Formats: sequence, C-alpha cells, structure tokens
Amino acid sequence: MTASDQTKMLATRAELIGIKPKVLAARVKRRLKSIRSQVEGIGAAFEDIDMTVLEGGRDLIEALDEYEKTVNESVSWLNEVPENW
Repeated sequence: MTASDQTKMLATRAELIGIKPKVLAARVKRRLKSIRSQVEGIGAAFEDIDMTVLEGGRDLIEALDEYEKTVNESVSWLNEVPENW
C-alpha cells in the first residue's frame, strides 16, 4: 500500500472531493438567515391585513429550519471518513 493510498483511507469525504464543508455550511446559513428575515418582513407587512400571509410565512420558516437541519447532517456526512472509497 502506497502513502497515497494510506492518506486516501484517512481522508474525509470532503477532502476526497475537494470541498470545505464549514465554508459551504456558512454560506448556506447566511442565505437562510437573509431569506428568513425577508419572509418575516413580508409577514409583518400583512399582519393587520391577512393573518394567512403571516401563518404561511411561519410555515415557510419552519421548512427552512428543516432544510438547515438537512444541511447540517450533510456537513457531518462530508466530515466522515468513508469505510470503502
């Protein structure tokens, strides 16, 4: 087994495909924060007019929260050392 093979055996999935999970996650989280802020602003503008817009915004924010959990799980997966690469 060569040194290159040994290094590959200890490398994370992210290292093997050449990405930085923390950087990727930070970008996604910044975008999600911006989207949440915009959705809250839209909902607030309709608060006294139509509560269904506010409620729809809350549903959307909950979906974004679930999406962020999925991103976090993917980052964890990328940081794992695969058994059989």
